[in-house]
Amino acid sequence: MSADMPPMRPLDEYRKPPSLWPVGVFGAVLLIAGITFLAFLFDLLPESDPPVHRADLPPRSLPQPEHAQLRPPSLTAPILPGFQGVAVPSRGVAYDVPLSWTVSPEGVIRGYESARGRITGRGPASDGDDYCGTATRALAFVARTGTPDTASAAIDVGAATADIGYRGSRWGRRATPAVPLTTLGGLAGHVVETSGTRQPDDPVCPTDFSVYTFAFRLDRELLVLTVGADRGVAGELSPARAQQIFATVRRLN
Repeated sequence: MSADMPPMRPLDEYRKPPSLWPVGVFGAVLLIAGITFLAFLFDLLPESDPPVHRADLPPRSLPQPEHAQLRPPSLTAPILPGFQGVAVPSRGVAYDVPLSWTVSPEGVIRGYESARGRITGRGPASDGDDYCGTATRALAFVARTGTPDTASAAIDVGAATADIGYRGSRWGRRATPAVPLTTLGGLAGHVVETSGTRQPDDPVCPTDFSVYTFAFRLDRELLVLTVGADRGVAGELSPARAQQIFATVRRLN
């Protein structure tokens, strides 16, 4: 063998393809981490039925399951007269809604879905289910978010709920600045109203809407009480009324 020739490599180095194990494991970890992050960012991944993947799925509020009517509502003592207390054991919180609202049983999940996705939460309460076709006049639920601060969380969840639950051909959106709020129960956070107009499926239904969000921290979780409401109708949920509801958010004893 000539002195200037490179040494021959073992034959196995040519026959064995490079190992993809580290790359495959790294990719799998990234995929799992990404899915976990998205599920935690909002309650966008369903906790009950899987979402319907249809490009033409119109925005809608998720109805209360039929089997839920056979169980008692998840109630607790209210702190405002003329209201009823909604207990949300899975989130460790409670809030009040008017006596005319329907409070779901414990474990029920509601929210909004459309072709753009689904956003849901626990401890739902509603007003005017099917009051205009299948529309719900107002729907409240407690969502989780991984957004690091309450002001950003109130803005982000409000925008996501408006986009998923109310967007249409005449859709427009605007949001108030995040306003600090400390509830009667001592929980501090921020409130945002996200509002706009959209084209409903039924032309007799209202075009105006508001999404009220109150984001607050409870121990290690950042939660958002989210209330979507049709506006410009009899019995609408006004900003002042939404503020009353937010002021009652408290730890569930």
